[in-house]
Amino acid sequence: MVDFDGQAMTMHEIVERKFVGDKVALRILHEGAWKDVEITLKTIPASRMYAIQYEKKPRYTVFAGLVFQPLDTNLYAIDHLENIHVRRLYADYLPEGLFKQREDIVILTRVEKDPLTSQLGGFAGLAVDKINGVAVKSLRHAHELLHPKETPAFFVIECLGADRPIILPGDQIQAANERVATAYAINRNSNLEE
Repeated sequence: MVDFDGQAMTMHEIVERKFVGDKVALRILHEGAWKDVEITLKTIPASRMYAIQYEKKPRYTVFAGLVFQPLDTNLYAIDHLENIHVRRLYADYLPEGLFKQREDIVILTRVEKDPLTSQLGGFAGLAVDKINGVAVKSLRHAHELLHPKETPAFFVIECLGADRPIILPGDQIQAANERVATAYAINRNSNLEE
């Protein structure tokens, strides 16, 4: 609780009244002495997961009918993500410092119907841990791992909480991408920008 003009308010309410760029006067008790300072508020990149976004195109990448998106409040609320691992990642992202290893928590949000991925519906809603043995750090990183210069024999996608990895033959990805793009009128395989 914070004393604000004679009223006790929660710190959250005070924070909601401020914006990036606002100047804030603080009185800090440090080593037994009071010090007055003024700071300018800045964004915390890691906190974007909890920000409600308006009128912004979602970030995503589509790979052979698998749709990957970064976890944020909008996705969390809309998709009703029930997986315990996803819920824990969402809750612990800032408090436990997960943002230090992962700029984004990448979620496999949809599995579009295609012969290559028709048996993978049970993976929708899971957090992606690794692609071909490499820990996924962000949506852009996942996109790069799924689109390497040389196509591997297999793409192995490990999701937290899954009993097994997703294994897709590398030589069938291009054809699956084309089928999915045609079937679902996808004119852009990805949007990685904010």
